[in-house]
Amino acid sequence: MKRIIFLFLFLTISTTASSAELSQKSLQGNWAITEFMGMAEKGDDMWQFEKNEFRQNLSGVRMRPDKFTISPNTIDLGYHKIKVTSFDGKVMYAIMGGAKYKLVKQ
Repeated sequence: MKRIIFLFLFLTISTTASSAELSQKSLQGNWAITEFMGMAEKGDDMWQFEKNEFRQNLSGVRMRPDKFTISPNTIDLGYHKIKVTSFDGKVMYAIMGGAKYKLVKQ
């Protein structure tokens, strides 16, 4: 019984210690795409968040910005939603258009 309680406490503490709140402020800056659909990415593709604007920078081409808002585990672009499956302020896993991404804050 003591082992079960210890395991539960350990998992609870480790989960809360590694999580961060997804917010407009915590997203600000550049996020390098390090994995796409489970395969390592070695290019300089990234997502960029500046104030309330989201841009993709793909192959050196900076796309048109989209306004975004945040709701629980979601980056809402108005016409499309990005589901954030894991976020700790330094690493983010997200699904956009059915594609899975791993991004690392720069």
